[in-house]
Amino acid sequence: SLSDAFQIKDDNLYLIFLLLCLPLGWLNRLITHGGLRQVYLGMVGFIITYLMSGTQILHSIITVLVAFLIHELLHNSKYLTVTTFIWGFGYLTFFRCSYLFGLAPFSKLANAVQLLLTLRLCSVAADTREYARDTAKMDLFTGDYSYFLNYDETLRSRFFHYISFSYCFLGLFTGPFFRAKTYFDMICNPNLSQVPYRDAFIKVIYCLQL
Repeated sequence: SLSDAFQIKDDNLYLIFLLLCLPLGWLNRLITHGGLRQVYLGMVGFIITYLMSGTQILHSIITVLVAFLIHELLHNSKYLTVTTFIWGFGYLTFFRCSYLFGLAPFSKLANAVQLLLTLRLCSVAADTREYARDTAKMDLFTGDYSYFLNYDETLRSRFFHYISFSYCFLGLFTGPFFRAKTYFDMICNPNLSQVPYRDAFIKVIYCLQL
C-alpha cells in the first residue's frame, strides 16, 4: 500500500484520497453514458482500494465474489439476506483476526474498506428481497433497467453491475452510505450533470468549519 511504500500515516493517506474524490466525483457528472459511468466508478474505486490496502485487497475480492455467488444461488430465496449477512460479517471477523492464523495484520484503511463493503453487499441482498416482495418498486427507476440486478439480463451483465457497485468509490471512501437502488438510479440518470450540488457542498463545508 502507499502508506507502507511512502511511510504515510493512515489518517493522512485517507485524507489525501478523500480530497481526491472531490474532483473525481465531479468528473462522474460529465459522463453521460450509464455503462461508461459504471466502469469509471468501479475502476477508480478498485484502484483506490488497492492503493490504500495493497495486497489486502484480496480479502475484499473474495468477499465480493462469494457474495455474488450467494446472490445468484439464492436470489429467489428468503434466506438470501441472512446468508449474505452471515458470510459478510463472518469473513469480516476472520479478516480482523487473520493475524491469529499467521497472516499479515490488517491495516486501518483496509479494515474500513472491508466494513463498508460488507454493509454494501448486505444492502444489495436486502434490496433484492424487498424488490421481490413488491414489484411495484419498478416505478422508482429510470433508464434501461427495471432493477439493479435484472435476471432477464446475462450473467456477465449482472456480475458487471455487482462489481461496479461494490467498488464504486462514491459512498465507499466518501459519505453518505447509499443502497443499490440509489446507485442504479444515478447510473441511469441521463441528466446527472444538471443535478444541483453547489448549495449542498457549501453547506457541508460550512458545517465542517463549525
